[in-house]
Amino acid sequence: MGAGDERSRVPLLIFSGITKLSDKDCRAQRNAKTDTTIKRGRRSYPRLADKPFSAFSAVLTMIEKGASVDAACARLPVWPDPGVRIFGEYIAPLHKGLLSWIHHAAGSYVTALRNDPFYQDTYHERATSGWRLRYAPSATDRPRELRIWGRSHIYMHHDQLVRELRIPYNGTAGRRHHPAEEIGFLAYVLATGKPVADDDRDAASPQRVRVVEVGCADGTLSVICDMTPEEADDAFSSTTAPLLDRLLSPPARNVGRDCLDCKIRDDCGLLRRAPGLLDLDGHGLPPRIWSVTAGRYHADCPAKAHFRALQLPDDPSTEEPAAIRQGRAVHAWLRDLHERRPLRPCSPGDLPTEPSRWEAGGYALDGAVAEQAAEMLRHHLRVCPLLGLPPESQVRCERSVVVEDRRANILALADVDMLYQRDGSWVYRELKTTSSAHPVPGPLLLWRYPQLALAVLLFESGAIPLGSGSAIELELLAPHGPDVRLIDPSSPRIREKARSVVRKGSAAWHEDDLYPPAPDERTCGACSYRYFCPSAIGASRT
Repeated sequence: MGAGDERSRVPLLIFSGITKLSDKDCRAQRNAKTDTTIKRGRRSYPRLADKPFSAFSAVLTMIEKGASVDAACARLPVWPDPGVRIFGEYIAPLHKGLLSWIHHAAGSYVTALRNDPFYQDTYHERATSGWRLRYAPSATDRPRELRIWGRSHIYMHHDQLVRELRIPYNGTAGRRHHPAEEIGFLAYVLATGKPVADDDRDAASPQRVRVVEVGCADGTLSVICDMTPEEADDAFSSTTAPLLDRLLSPPARNVGRDCLDCKIRDDCGLLRRAPGLLDLDGHGLPPRIWSVTAGRYHADCPAKAHFRALQLPDDPSTEEPAAIRQGRAVHAWLRDLHERRPLRPCSPGDLPTEPSRWEAGGYALDGAVAEQAAEMLRHHLRVCPLLGLPPESQVRCERSVVVEDRRANILALADVDMLYQRDGSWVYRELKTTSSAHPVPGPLLLWRYPQLALAVLLFESGAIPLGSGSAIELELLAPHGPDVRLIDPSSPRIREKARSVVRKGSAAWHEDDLYPPAPDERTCGACSYRYFCPSAIGASRT
C-alpha cells in the first residue's frame, strides 16, 4: 500500500467549530487542521500557558473526581514554578491572573449546575471520555471522524438514559448564537457516537441527548438543545451533512488570525513575507500576532495585554465609555452601507430615521450621544469613499491584512476599515470618530494614529498592492464636520517615520513573555479585567 493510499484511510478529525466558519475565515487552514497526517513543523513554546482551557479542563476533571475548586486549582503550576502533567497532558505555568480567572470560572461552573432544578431529578451520573462518530460519505471519500468539545456526561433522568454535553463558555450562557448546523453536529454525535477512550464503559444508546452551555463568568446555564436520537438524526441529515460536504470541498484561502496556527502556512501564496518589517529579533520566541491594539494594551499594562490575548472575558459590570460605543455604532452603520451590492454611495435616505435613538452592530445609542453620532453620519455623506466609484468596483470592508516577519517571528495584523480600488489602485481608508474641534497636526498624524503607520508598511511590503494612485485616507468624523487626511505610502520620508512608529509600538511587547502587571489607579480603574487580576488596585473580588 502506498503512502497516498494509507493517508486516504486516516479519518479527517473534525470538530463542531467547523460549522461556524465565515467567509472571512480560512477554510484551507481549517481543513488542514482536520488532517492529522499533515504534521506541524518544530516551534518554540511560550513560557506561560497560552491556552487557558487546557488548564481549566484539567480543573473540571479533578472536580468531577471529587476535588474541591480550591484543591483542584492548587495543583496548577504558576510561574515561576515549572509546568506539570495532569491526566497525561502538559500544563504550562500560568500567569497569576489566569489562575485567578480559572478559580472564578470553575466556581461559577459548579454553581450553575448545582443551582439548576433539572439536575435534582437525575441519578447515576458519570463523566465520560467524550464521543466520536466515524463514517465515510461514500466508498471513494476519505472517512471522517466527528468529535465534540466539552464535558461529556451520562445520567438517568426519571426513566430515560441521557447523554449530555456541557460546553463551558467564558461569558454569560445563552448570549452566543449556535447555528442549526452546529446543533445538528453536536446532537448527532451525542446520539450515535462511540466513546473516545477504548476502555470507556457503557456505550448504550440514549433515549435523549442534551447540549447545555455553562456561563463561567456568572454561573448561568442555557439549554442549547434537548432532542431524541431521531430528532438528532434529522437535524444532522438536513443541515449539517450538506454543510460539511461544502466546507471540505477544495477550500478558499484567506489571510488573517488563522495564519498563526496554520500547518500549511509555508505553502501559502497569499501570505506576504517581509523579514525585518519590525526590525526585531525573535530568535527562540514563540510565534505570535502583533497588532497596534496589542501594542497599546501592553503599553497600558502587560498583564492586561496578556489577558486580552487569552480571550478572557471582560468584566460584565464595566460599561464601555459613551464615546467608544458611539464610535463603534458609527463604524457598524457605515460598514453595513458600504457592503451593499450593487455598490452605491451613502445618501440622506440612509441616515437613522430617529436620530435620538438608534442602534448598529449591537450598540444602542440614545439622547445626545445618538444625535451627535447621527450628525457624524450626516457629515460622512460629503466624504463617502464610494462617491464616484463604478458599481463594479472592488471594495472590502473590515478585512484582515497580515504580513509575516520571520526575523521577528511574528505576524503583523491590521483589521482594515475599508480597502477599495480607485482607478486601478488600492486605497486604504481608516475611520475615526472624535468630539474634538482641534485637528491633529500633520506631522503628528502617524504617532496619534499608529494604524496609519502600519498601513504604510503594509503597502511597502506588498501585503496591499501599491499602485500609482494608492493612498492612505484618514476620515475623521466630528459633530462639527468631516476631515479627510491623505498619506502617501510611497514617500520615503513617510516610510521612515512609519517604521519608527511601528517599532516603538511593538518593541516592548515583543521582548516580553511574562507580562507582569503594572497597576496604577488610572489603568486599573478603566481595566475590564480587574475583577480577576490579583494586582488590580481598587478591584472587588468575589
